Amino acid sequence: MLHEQRHSQYVQRVFTPAVAASAAAGAWLACIGRLRGTGSFDLEQRPQHPSLHVVQAGAGWLSLDGGRAEPLSPGDVFAILPGERSRYREDPQRPWRYTWLGFNGPAATALLAQVGIAGPARVLKNVATPALWRLCDEAEAAYTADTCSPFTPAALALRLCEALAPAGTPAEPADPAAALRLIIDAGYEGDLTVGGAAGRLGVDRSTLFRRFRASYGCGPRAYLQRVRLERARELLRRGAGTVTSIAAICGYDDHRAFARAYKACYGENPSRTRG
Repeated sequence: MLHEQRHSQYVQRVFTPAVAASAAAGAWLACIGRLRGTGSFDLEQRPQHPSLHVVQAGAGWLSLDGGRAEPLSPGDVFAILPGERSRYREDPQRPWRYTWLGFNGPAATALLAQVGIAGPARVLKNVATPALWRLCDEAEAAYTADTCSPFTPAALALRLCEALAPAGTPAEPADPAAALRLIIDAGYEGDLTVGGAAGRLGVDRSTLFRRFRASYGCGPRAYLQRVRLERARELLRRGAGTVTSIAAICGYDDHRAFARAYKACYGENPSRTRG
C-alpha cells in the first residue's frame, strides 16, 4: 500500500505490505520509504523500531545523543535504533534523496547487528550495492501489489541485510547500470552524457544503454530527465526561485526547453505550478 506525505522539510512515499507479517517471523520489513529533502530536513527522534537509511543523492550528517556529527554521502547506509536519540539532517546546499527501511519484530535489532551496523558504528560507508538497490525496488513492487505473502516481509528483511556489503567494499558498483544510476542521482544538475559516463565506467555506450534499460525500464536520458523534472517540481512548489533559475539549478541551459519538457510531463506550465 502507498502513502504519500508532504512536509515543509521533505516529500516522501511510504510503502507497507497489504498483509500482516507471519507471526513466526522474528524480524520483518514493516515499510519502505522514498524520501526527498527540501533543503531544510533536520530531524531528531527516539524511535520505537530500528530503521536503515540508504543515501541515494545529496549529503548530510548523523549524530547520536548530541555527539559528533558524522558526514553522509551517496552510497552510505546509516541506522537509527530504538530508544536512541538520533539527529540526522541534510546539507541545505545538497538536499538529499534516500530510501529508508523500517524494521519490526523482536529480533530486528539483532538482525541489524549481524551486518555490523547496530554496534558502536551507525554508518556503513559506500555499501549501497546494485543488489541492495534491486531489493529496495523489489520491496516497493511487492508492497504496492494487491496481494502479498505474509512471509514476504520477513524474507525481504533477511535479504536486505544480506545485501549490505562489509565495510571497505569499493564504492564503485560492479554493475555499470547501477553505477550510472548513482551518477545521475548525485549529479543530475550537471552536464551528464551517456557516452561520458560509459568512458568513466569502462564500458561502451551501447552496452551501458542496454543494461540500464533492462534494469530500470527506461533509457538513461529518460531517467535523467525524470530526476531533473521531479526536483524542479519540488522547487517550483516551494517558490524557491524563478522558473529560469530553477531550470538552471536542475540542469537545463534553455528554460524554454525545460518548460516544454515540464508541460509534457505534468500537463501544466512551470509558472502555473510555481503560482
